[in-house]
Amino acid sequence: MSDSSKQTEKKIHEGIDKASDVAKDEVTRLRNELNELRRKAGPKVQEAENFLTSPPVLGFIEEHFANTRLHFDHCYPRTDFFTIGITGFVAGAAVVLLYAKYNGGLRL
Repeated sequence: MSDSSKQTEKKIHEGIDKASDVAKDEVTRLRNELNELRRKAGPKVQEAENFLTSPPVLGFIEEHFANTRLHFDHCYPRTDFFTIGITGFVAGAAVVLLYAKYNGGLRL
């Protein structure tokens, strides 16, 4: 190998090492940021879980959505899991919106 090709190869390896170090630093920074977000969100997540599994909310869901399956069976005898999933999504969205209303509005 000539001198210039050795120098070029050395520069390429230095560039790869530098990019690798930058990537490692970025991954470390992002992991720390994620851990911080999890730490900050933990109490709110727990509060939401407690609310969504409280007897009044479960009673509301049971009362308002208990006959949903029967309704779909009547309208669409071959109801599939996708339709049931949409129903669950709508029920979940309703519960989240009720929680937001109960808790003083949506906060993003």
